[in-house]
Amino acid sequence: MKPINLGFTLIELMIVVVIIGILAAVGIPQYQNYVARAQATEGFSLAGGLKTALAEYHDTNGVFPTGTDVHTELGIEAAGDITGNYVESVTVSDDGSGTITATFGSGNHEDKFLRLTPTATDGAVYFDCTTDIEESYRPSGCEEGTGLGLTGADGTA
Repeated sequence: MKPINLGFTLIELMIVVVIIGILAAVGIPQYQNYVARAQATEGFSLAGGLKTALAEYHDTNGVFPTGTDVHTELGIEAAGDITGNYVESVTVSDDGSGTITATFGSGNHEDKFLRLTPTATDGAVYFDCTTDIEESYRPSGCEEGTGLGLTGADGTA
């Protein structure tokens, strides 16, 4: 009688394990990079949501808002209420510059910022993006920046 082959050989199983290990070694770092870029994009998206309100305010008044309650002047939520899974707060500066700053809390970019600085020219307002997030995780168009010299609506830099 001829024996029936009912399984895999040890070599075949070892080859499958090695292939799975190689795929995991390549895939896990790529997934982690994807997650870090997605977290940075959350900050860019939340900060970008305030650009329209700021541009409309400037179009109506000819200046960017100043004072103690800039968010109310713009008709947007308080800084502490504009949050995400990884973004701690999004603030508009109260010094008349109109700078929007997203501060990251937990995640890959803890204690980092993403800042949109407006420039008004000929009735249009455009925004330059600066951040201290690592270059490989930055949203496209964001340049390296420092957190110095700007004060948020809550009085913090």
